[in-house]
Amino acid sequence: MSEIAAFEQGGLAGNESELDTQCRPDHEANIVSERGSHGTFFWKNVRKLVSTALTISVAVTGAAFVEASVSPPNAYANNPTNTRLDPSGTVELSGSSWLNGEGVNVYSNGNNVENDAGNEYVNGVLSGEEWQCVELVNRLYLTRGWISSNWYGNGDGLYANAPSNLTKQPEGSITGMAPGDVISLGDQTTGTGDDDGGHAAVVGSVSGDTINIINQNTPDVYSTATFNPAAGTLAMNGWAGYYPIGVIDAPTSSGSDGLDNLSFINTDYYDGGAQEVTYTEASGYQSILSNVVTGYPSTTANGSIFPLYKPNGDLSFINTDYYTGHAQDVTYSASSNYQTMVANVVTPYPSTTPNGSIIPLYKPNGDLSFINLNYYGGHVQDVTYSASSGYQSLGSNIVTPYPDVPGNGLVIPKYEPNGDLAFINTDYWGGDTQVVSYSAASGYESLASNIETPYPDVTTPGLVAPLFHSNGDLSFVNINYDGGDAQVVTYDASSNFQTLSSNILTAYPDTTPDDTIFPMYQPNGS
Repeated sequence: MSEIAAFEQGGLAGNESELDTQCRPDHEANIVSERGSHGTFFWKNVRKLVSTALTISVAVTGAAFVEASVSPPNAYANNPTNTRLDPSGTVELSGSSWLNGEGVNVYSNGNNVENDAGNEYVNGVLSGEEWQCVELVNRLYLTRGWISSNWYGNGDGLYANAPSNLTKQPEGSITGMAPGDVISLGDQTTGTGDDDGGHAAVVGSVSGDTINIINQNTPDVYSTATFNPAAGTLAMNGWAGYYPIGVIDAPTSSGSDGLDNLSFINTDYYDGGAQEVTYTEASGYQSILSNVVTGYPSTTANGSIFPLYKPNGDLSFINTDYYTGHAQDVTYSASSNYQTMVANVVTPYPSTTPNGSIIPLYKPNGDLSFINLNYYGGHVQDVTYSASSGYQSLGSNIVTPYPDVPGNGLVIPKYEPNGDLAFINTDYWGGDTQVVSYSAASGYESLASNIETPYPDVTTPGLVAPLFHSNGDLSFVNINYDGGDAQVVTYDASSNFQTLSSNILTAYPDTTPDDTIFPMYQPNGS
């Protein structure tokens, strides 16, 4: 089998712009650090170690703070307090110690909130004045590749000035928060001729309703906020006189960046729960977005547990051999970092002994299908239950024209973003991978396409996972690539999967195919 070598990708460059972050001490605000939570997870694969220490960063601009600092509870190791005593530019918190090790350094701004040590740049793009709050936000987003030019504005202006590739949630309508989200804060001067700039916050972790916060340009580094999901509101603990304007979503599982972040789900993780590790597409799958041990218990490889993302970003585990005699669907919410169970459903679909022929899939509209590759009628069967009924009502039962095949893992069914049903034969006789699609509009009766791609055929089951991007491009993820890490090779949809658009060696370590590692793109635009 031929091999496809990896190639390097270049970075983004942006335009410089001036950032108005002058601080005016018109009033005082106490910032009280409160107890938060963080944790560390480790790879099962001993060749790689990924530390996860999730926290939150709040960057503060344009306000004076009471310098008689209130001592916070010792919730974090080495909690930096009274940063005003340190010279400007002192590293108060390393970027490797928050946001899954993918944060940026938090610096002291010296003895005065108005100090400006000069401009800071990331790859030639202005991140702001050292070391103001919006500088931290810009530096983080530029470093992670979430924006490519300066995000202009003071802390209370970032919500209105959010880049067009980011989605927003106004205060009173906040449905969830995730690491990397930005909180824009106003105060009594916001919108007046004497506006002192407000504040801006970057979410690093969520523990229940507690939002853990890291501050730059404040006396103490840590503080917290409280999320009220019923009201869709935030309360900033210790931030008297300040109010949230809204939340700007980071390019996380919501797909607000217009890109497809790549996850690897380990259903047999050593820590006792299934593990979700996600890399950002903006970084060429080099930067970790999340490393989470989910609430779902780890399971040994038996071919009956299928992790799947729902279209809204929630993560489900489908058990096709559940003990009650019917398939089970257990779902954890994206907003809780897959800690909170939001559904535990026993579907009407009968349980089956694992043999590789029954493949559960979510349709783009959220309905749940069970694809039987070896149906007795001589063709593949598609049985679908509606999402609106909690997967209790049969939506359709279709015998497609695609001939039945043994459940050996070499023919993989996938729904395309437009709803068409594709069968990807990774061991096609022509020597390359074949994609045969049937149109959703015809009830999967009419052939939409029959394409032989340039990707070489694969004879090892589970070695290569075909995945459709949200834009229709087709990727092949090789989890045991000889380069030592998982490889992603992508072909452009507009060329009928003939033109190679990218060939990336990810940071995820290679693994032996054993039905426990599942590559998946996180839903985009949900």
